[in-house]
Amino acid sequence: MKTASLRKQNGLILFIALVVLLLMSLAAVGLVKTMDAGTSVVGNLALKQTAVAAGDRGFEAALAWLEAQHKTNPALFNANQASLGYSAVRPNTPTGDAAWFKNDSTWSNAPVAHSLDASGNPVSSTADDLGNTVRYLIVRQCREAKAASPDHCLISVKPADGARDSSNCKKSNGADCSLDGGNEASLGKLATIRSVYYAIYVQVSGTRNTRTVLHSLVAQPL
Repeated sequence: MKTASLRKQNGLILFIALVVLLLMSLAAVGLVKTMDAGTSVVGNLALKQTAVAAGDRGFEAALAWLEAQHKTNPALFNANQASLGYSAVRPNTPTGDAAWFKNDSTWSNAPVAHSLDASGNPVSSTADDLGNTVRYLIVRQCREAKAASPDHCLISVKPADGARDSSNCKKSNGADCSLDGGNEASLGKLATIRSVYYAIYVQVSGTRNTRTVLHSLVAQPL
């Protein structure tokens, strides 16, 4: 009787040991998957931060181009310049800008914002040391490709540092208001600065086939 009872107990202990071993194995597998998921999340966050940091290079290049053309060739803004990554009008898409900048063909002619070497000169490689390639597009916030005006463009107006426009202001005797000895009542309305808005889109193509699109809105004086 005792021998049979011991045999039954030995079989029960083996069964319990196998169950415990199975549970420990499942727990180990779950822990490994959790660690892998955590590592993947951290890696993705690092890639995102790297892309955002690289995107600053695209904004700087786009702003430099805008300022340079504004000084030397402002008429260029009145027409599309596909080879330069510039559009004088907003994209005409049913869903707005999102469908436009998600299309690969949109970026085919977009200029590359090259990284700089230690001397501040652009490097020849399109990708930086982290494998990010930065491209930018500039879109004027207008409905028509012609000289910017409030009737078809998004334009801001602000006072010109307190200056007054007396060019169209004449006193009853025909004298210029600016010669009135500083009499504010006759100096005419405040002079204003008009600026047209431009949307800058930056695409960062990085490692693991990642793509990040950044967007900013800037105003450039007319």
